[in-house]
Amino acid sequence: LYTLRSSVVSTHKSQVSFPGGIKDETDSDLVATALREANEEIGLSESKVQVLGLFHDAMSSSNVAVTPVISFIGDVLDLEEFRTNPAEISEVFVLSLEKLLDPNLRSIDDLGKRGKVPRFNGGPYPVWGLTGYITDLFLKEVDLETMGFGPNHS
Repeated sequence: LYTLRSSVVSTHKSQVSFPGGIKDETDSDLVATALREANEEIGLSESKVQVLGLFHDAMSSSNVAVTPVISFIGDVLDLEEFRTNPAEISEVFVLSLEKLLDPNLRSIDDLGKRGKVPRFNGGPYPVWGLTGYITDLFLKEVDLETMGFGPNHS
């Protein structure tokens, strides 16, 4: 599940991201931060989220450490169920594993000194930058064949 950041946020305007944000002093840990932010940004109820664990930290272009919280929310059949906060998020969308794994829907962006990052082009907006990097790393590390996906998925 991805979000399109609003055009009024202070950074990364109109770019694709995951729900999330900065830890508040009231958050007990990074999982609590992720759950709170997902609720604030897109109205995702904590009761619908099965947290699977923390993923590798990644550094943003603004030198902020980002710790992805990997979660399962089931099949997203109706995007209308999400309540976006227009001050932060313009839209919610999903990309299927089939589209994420399709080599014809992927490319590489050369960001100069920041290196090369994957771009996923199978959705309404390109997934690139840090979000593309985290997506790519996750797809490389999760055992998709055990889940019924991979080179011979249908």
